[in-house]
Amino acid sequence: MNRLRVLLRSAGTITAGVALAVGVSTGTANAAVGSWNAQYTQADIAGAHAWGTVSQASSASRIYVTTNLRDSAKDSKGARVFVRATYQEGWGGSRTENLSVATYMAEDQRTWNFDVTTTWIEVMECKTEGGVTETCAGWHKIWGGA
Repeated sequence: MNRLRVLLRSAGTITAGVALAVGVSTGTANAAVGSWNAQYTQADIAGAHAWGTVSQASSASRIYVTTNLRDSAKDSKGARVFVRATYQEGWGGSRTENLSVATYMAEDQRTWNFDVTTTWIEVMECKTEGGVTETCAGWHKIWGGA
């Protein structure tokens, strides 16, 4: 009886160890990190430079977008980048965030996280005047499906 108990206990420990190892590897294997850059895309506008990363630990976890912005023109204008997440139909439309800088060569960074129901994420660079959005380029998709 003791021998059977030891065998069952060992089997349980091995099973738990395998489950833990699979869980850790699966989380790591599914981790998706991609860099993006608005330069030379339809989102690019002279005087602003936006770039960053998009990451998602697994298909069931939140999506993190790290955004960097630099005012790259020596003029009276500032720079702004908009980050827009569009959700699956029936889950709330879209959510737009923005980041701004207003001095030549000034940089800032921000990370936003979006729900797993996000279908795609896109960015758009803009120029500002006195803190007000003045001129923008077009949207450029940085994450998601068609």
